[in-house]
Amino acid sequence: MLLFTVQAHALPIGPIIPSGTTLPATCRVGELFIDTDADTNGSLYNCVATDTWKEVDDDGGDGGDIAKVGTPAQYEWGIWTGDGTLKGLSVTASNVVCTDSDGEPVACTNLTDLDFMTSAEFTTAIGSDNDTQSEINAKFDAKMDVTWGTPTAKVCGDANPEGIANGGFYDFSNVGAYTITDFEDADGDHTDYNEGDWFIGKFGDTDITVDFSENGNIEGNAGVDFTADADQSVYIIFVYESARWNAVNFTSGYSNPTSLTQSSIELPNTSSGDQALTAEGQVGLKSDEDLFIFHGGSSGEIQGEGAKSLLEHKTWSFDPDAVCDLTTDRIFLMTVGDDAPHGIRIVEWKLSFDVDPTTEFGAGETLLKRATAFIGVGSTATIDDLATTAGVSSEDTAANINGDAAVANGQVIYIDFPTAYTEALHQVIFEMWYYAEED
Repeated sequence: MLLFTVQAHALPIGPIIPSGTTLPATCRVGELFIDTDADTNGSLYNCVATDTWKEVDDDGGDGGDIAKVGTPAQYEWGIWTGDGTLKGLSVTASNVVCTDSDGEPVACTNLTDLDFMTSAEFTTAIGSDNDTQSEINAKFDAKMDVTWGTPTAKVCGDANPEGIANGGFYDFSNVGAYTITDFEDADGDHTDYNEGDWFIGKFGDTDITVDFSENGNIEGNAGVDFTADADQSVYIIFVYESARWNAVNFTSGYSNPTSLTQSSIELPNTSSGDQALTAEGQVGLKSDEDLFIFHGGSSGEIQGEGAKSLLEHKTWSFDPDAVCDLTTDRIFLMTVGDDAPHGIRIVEWKLSFDVDPTTEFGAGETLLKRATAFIGVGSTATIDDLATTAGVSSEDTAANINGDAAVANGQVIYIDFPTAYTEALHQVIFEMWYYAEED
């Protein structure tokens, strides 16, 4: 009789993945292998196809490791440099610029004051030199993935670049001193262009000027010529519209131009309150007070804001009895001249005796009038009746003066006494406010 001995064996907890310092040359799909070579530091590989290993969690890149460089603290950040090195920078009060509410530099007290790091501090932190303008341009162009073409200028001086094509990028920097009055196709004319064609021009040379003011081929910049700056490249988009090039992104281009100049310029304006101009040279309009306002700076007699009334104010004084002792019984005030080529609109007048007179100016006895000439008073017409009560009279509603019409250029304005005034030794003051008619 045979006796059998049964022995108990401990089974492994999990499968053992093959390992070694070199990946096997062959494998079947689904096999795993741990590469224990020092360079790979125990990387796990999966056989994704016959005899083809792929590192698990590999993103398809170069397999490079990112070494832990410490636990980042608040306000710390890192940047990858061109040689693949990760450099860190701590943002603290020692390497930032802090400003007060007026934008003036102050000592940094906490990071809530953080404004902008200077270019010198930034480039020092990342380990490179300050970029020149040309280096900035090169990096910008590289980011745009743009190759800038060089236009061909016919001659120096008043010359126009040729060979501009639709959708092109052209560098007008350092190509010679000339003024551009047109952009031309390869044939030297506009026959190759269609409505909506465009190109981008880069300008960074003080010898290059774009003529916006006196030609029919380029539109924009409110008709003011543009001269480039060697220290700052300017990029202008030109679109071919209405048989001319329109600088659409440059100050004041026209989407459908009909002339080379703007018909009007809108100033900053308000119908109530203060414009609060803050910088020398700023201008505006306060329409409720008929004031042109400006900021004169601090170098002249005007300190800060000033104003110029849009109304003219004139004053005359006379003795009515002395006037009526003359043969004409009228007093000349003014002629509407070349300072008002379209005439004037009188908006207000006031008359006052020096004391309350015994004899008033009665209705129809003292008239503000206009005529084509003072001698002979041709085509005379009444502007308003100056009749007084208690020695004064006035009118400040423009619609009630001269029938709500302008007094034409060339007209004489005078006071007429159809009935002679005889009370002696009086001074009368007459004031008038008006403005020049626009058209």
